[in-house]
Amino acid sequence: MPTGYTSAVAERDVSFNEYALRCARAFAPLVHMKDESLDAPIHYRTDDEYYKSRIEQEEENLKKLRNMGANEVEAYGKRVKQEIIDDAQEKLNELITKRNRYQKLLSEVESWNPNEFDYLKNFMREQLKITLDSDCSPAMQQYYTDEMTSAEKKKPKDIVNDAIALAERNLEYYKTQYAPDSGKIKESNDWINRLHDYLGVDRPSK
Repeated sequence: MPTGYTSAVAERDVSFNEYALRCARAFAPLVHMKDESLDAPIHYRTDDEYYKSRIEQEEENLKKLRNMGANEVEAYGKRVKQEIIDDAQEKLNELITKRNRYQKLLSEVESWNPNEFDYLKNFMREQLKITLDSDCSPAMQQYYTDEMTSAEKKKPKDIVNDAIALAERNLEYYKTQYAPDSGKIKESNDWINRLHDYLGVDRPSK
């Protein structure tokens, strides 16, 4: 299955330079385009738009959470609590379903007697076992079970407090990254210019 960076290659002919610029979106100098389509043309960083918008969103979120009345806390807590439980249950069900599929296929692989193709059998077995260990491990199943158990024990106020704590952590992080008057913007734009020059393509328009 193609990744986000290679999906275009699966659909049409993509030049080397286009592919290089597409992959460049994974790197820090282009964080300001994080929420834009990978097909969007690269543009200069004019401000820390990404972190600035996140700061504004978290500040608004914190304001709402901190100013909730008793009825709002109750309603919010119950709703989010159920969302946490439903989400964990859905992921647990998906994990179990996938694990059963992998194990069924693994059992068929183990019972196969391929004679000269034993190396193929070994590879098939190895791929399934790797996937089982990484995607369907007992630790992952326990994690989702613990998520549900933990949420069940929490009161609405606990859920709100958790949301406030998360928003505060996010806000602190975004503020440490947001530096509109520092050299970060220039560093990003210099990197963009160097990349375009190295590839021999036109720099972004101002």
